[in-house]
Amino acid sequence: MSRFDRGNLLYLSSEVLYKLLLTAFLVIAAAMSGQFILLLVLKFMFLAQVDMLNLWDLYVLGFTAGIAVIAYCFKLLLQKSFDLNPSFED
Repeated sequence: MSRFDRGNLLYLSSEVLYKLLLTAFLVIAAAMSGQFILLLVLKFMFLAQVDMLNLWDLYVLGFTAGIAVIAYCFKLLLQKSFDLNPSFED
């Protein structure tokens, strides 16, 4: 395996990592939105005080977003520095 092949492998793995983290962020955001909507519906249906989202949920969402941004910047750094766009041959 030549050095260029390792670079392309690193670029492709960073692309997969970025898409995985972005998907995780979207899933967490969707789950938090659903939790928020469910709590609002329960609050209006039963006219009772229901606890809203806690700080831990927001921390997890922010941490996932931060890691996704770092992975995207790493992917862009590899792409700009080494011109490691994968070549698609027909």
